[in-house]
Amino acid sequence: MEPAAEDELPDDAATRAARFGERLDALLEAGHTEEMCDVIATAFARRADAADVPEVAALVSALPDSVLTNRPRVLLELARACEAEARVRLRRRLLERAARLDGITVAGFDLALEAELIANLASDLRADEVEARHAALAKRIDAAPDSLLADEARARSSHALGRVLSWRGDPTSMERAEDALQTAAGRARALGRREWRAQSLLSLGYGVYFERGEELRGRARLREAMDLLPVGHPRRAAIGTFLAEAMVRSHVGEAALPLLDELRHEASATGDQRALGYAAWIMALYTSERGDRAATLEWLAEAERHPGDWFEHSTGSEFLAEAAMSAERVGEIAVADRYLARALERCVVDGIPEQSWLATGMINSRRGDADLAIERLSALLDEPWFPPRDAWTARLHLALARLRSGDQDGAARDAARGLEAASALVGPGRAAVSTADLPAVLSRLEPDLVRRLGPLAAAAGSTLAAALQPATPRIGLFGGLSVSVGDTAVPVPPGKPAQLLILLAIVRVPVPTDVIIEDLWPEVSGEVGRRRIRNVLARVRATCGDLVVRIGEALSLAPGTDVDVATFETAAESALRADRSQRAALAVAALDLYRDDLVPEAAYAPRVLRLRDELAARAIELLELIADAATAAGRLDDAVAALARIADLDPYDESVLQRVIDLLSAAGRRDQAGVWTERM
Repeated sequence: MEPAAEDELPDDAATRAARFGERLDALLEAGHTEEMCDVIATAFARRADAADVPEVAALVSALPDSVLTNRPRVLLELARACEAEARVRLRRRLLERAARLDGITVAGFDLALEAELIANLASDLRADEVEARHAALAKRIDAAPDSLLADEARARSSHALGRVLSWRGDPTSMERAEDALQTAAGRARALGRREWRAQSLLSLGYGVYFERGEELRGRARLREAMDLLPVGHPRRAAIGTFLAEAMVRSHVGEAALPLLDELRHEASATGDQRALGYAAWIMALYTSERGDRAATLEWLAEAERHPGDWFEHSTGSEFLAEAAMSAERVGEIAVADRYLARALERCVVDGIPEQSWLATGMINSRRGDADLAIERLSALLDEPWFPPRDAWTARLHLALARLRSGDQDGAARDAARGLEAASALVGPGRAAVSTADLPAVLSRLEPDLVRRLGPLAAAAGSTLAAALQPATPRIGLFGGLSVSVGDTAVPVPPGKPAQLLILLAIVRVPVPTDVIIEDLWPEVSGEVGRRRIRNVLARVRATCGDLVVRIGEALSLAPGTDVDVATFETAAESALRADRSQRAALAVAALDLYRDDLVPEAAYAPRVLRLRDELAARAIELLELIADAATAAGRLDDAVAALARIADLDPYDESVLQRVIDLLSAAGRRDQAGVWTERM
């Protein structure tokens, strides 16, 4: 995926923004400043207009206190809009202005203002203060008369509390965070504040479920949060980047690429610097894990081209630390050192030195101060907030640091513990579908550590270490032909070599040379065809090594070669044959591997057409399973989403459309049912 060019704001959004501005100008010229404040507050509460937040904030800031004292809500709504767009400094100025106003009589305003200040403390990672002030605010709300602003204060403060509790990471805090965020989402829903509900679902999905190792549950909440907001909403693309990040950090990043491409174009259209920066950051992480040096450097540079307020916040120091690790992975030592130096400086300034511990430990374990690496990584592994999914790689780097410091016994123990901790990579929605897949996954993600530490771990009793094998070749057919070995992409010569690989990857058994000749050159004789096959094999070996082997008078892919289509078929079969309690989760994981654009460069080849139809049929079976499970569990939106995807794959099956209509009608969603009726 290439960095997206800047797009223009969609015409309808630009038109709405222009009309909104004209309306404000007319009210201001007529001297109706209080009415203008009401219009602004209502518009930003609903996010109904694509208005420029700084421009409107400047207009409001110029109003005298006498107007704002009577209409203080306008400052609250603008400050909340700033949070959605990560405009940290402007948000603080608006809230400071609101706090200075005297004589406000609007019921519940003081409570709502306090909730926004608590949200600021949460963004500044001041967890203890958030917890104390949330408790005090809850007592004040209970004692105050009922009001809309008081209800909003409960929702906002509960969300802030849930955020900071999730960062602590211990089981008790995670349970409390889950409860607080579910409460916040429910209150936001009752208030009709879709944006707030999306925020709470984001924190619940990523901060609680994903960090707790419940990947599929986390992704479902993140997708729900994203789908709550319309395309062009200032928070939608940013939420989507967290969904993509969850996939990449689970080491199933290929599934995130279409989403990231969509989000970058959407963010370009709306000028969302945060989402553009986040998406580039995630792409750098993904390409570094694949060993793509040039792409990693380009994506890191792209992230820094879109700093915005997110970079000045604590997320900026987190990015710098991760950029150092990404550069280190692809061998860019000087770049890694520069990023690490910046990260260390920023983490001290931000008051979160622990945010640099993993980068410091990883880099110094490989080529620096081994004792410093041992100190940082040991401290990190003792922290309750450090995610279990990353413990294995931290432990392996700790083993490497011990090995370099001369402690071979300690290195062997940590190497064995690191490999055992890699069980966190196994399960639905994770890098390894089963434990049997784990050796190949580890060899792909950390080939150097596996090579250097595997023998030590085996000597220390690790059963997994004995199963570790060198990285195997992999052929991708979804999205176009691709070849890789481990994390390294291998160029495929175009033309007949590519056609040969597609043929062998589809058939996946030895193919007689006569059949190959008939497929590639139907018009030539056998002798000419065999000569051409020799030429094609030479071109394949020149770039792909021994990817194709001879077996008598037939050709086949090298033993052990993975094909993404086969991986999907295996995962789909496992889901369909699993126990009823596991089928839906396994079906979701299998569908993460599926795409409907099978080798588009050979889309009309008979073998490709047949396989595409077979794969689509299997995907439909999985989606039907998911729809049935969601319907039985009362999850209407999940059921409709699965059925909608079936309708995309098989648009002529009217029974699917009728099922959607029946579900929506039974739930009282007649407007949505009408849309599907028109489609049918």
